[in-house]
Amino acid sequence: DAAIAAVVATMAVIVLAGRDESGPLRLGLALAALVVFLLAYVLLGRPDLAAGTETWRAAAFMPSAIVAVGVGAAAEPMLATLQTIAFPLVWMLSPTRRTAIAMSLLLATAVMVGFGLGVAGWVSGAITAALSFAFAVALGLWISGIVEQREQNAQLVAQLRATQSQLEVLSRDRGAAQERERLARDIHDTLAQTLAGLVILAERA
Repeated sequence: DAAIAAVVATMAVIVLAGRDESGPLRLGLALAALVVFLLAYVLLGRPDLAAGTETWRAAAFMPSAIVAVGVGAAAEPMLATLQTIAFPLVWMLSPTRRTAIAMSLLLATAVMVGFGLGVAGWVSGAITAALSFAFAVALGLWISGIVEQREQNAQLVAQLRATQSQLEVLSRDRGAAQERERLARDIHDTLAQTLAGLVILAERA
């Protein structure tokens, strides 16, 4: 939350500082893109992140964020920096890797189109989009692999603890059975024989 608020606020300050060069239309589009991105995060993305689930909100957040970044890049190329927080959010809110890769491709394409329609140009947009997409996918796959490995390790630890609990129960039951057998032998070898001898002596008497 703090990182996203800081990035959006910093960009808003920079956009407002250069309002004389931007013109009213570009300034309005840039600020609108920032507002849409922030509202999409607060109202759509954050609830699913907090709950740890993917619902319709996540599905609605992604196109909203992609359009906001694309429009922002068209109005003010500096707003393409929103990718730095948009890509991680896309990966965290996507239910599968395929969805994350597809959404990352759409986000990179939106930046390229924004650059092409804006003042930065298509070549700059294509280079930026290609590098951003490649880096986002590589980092996303790497982090996803780490998360999956952690989840597998957690499952293995849970299974190990369950097995240890079962072994403790079995060991306790086996110890109790062994103790019963020992007591039975002791009774048979001592008390039972003594009682049998007394019975024999009593019958003879």
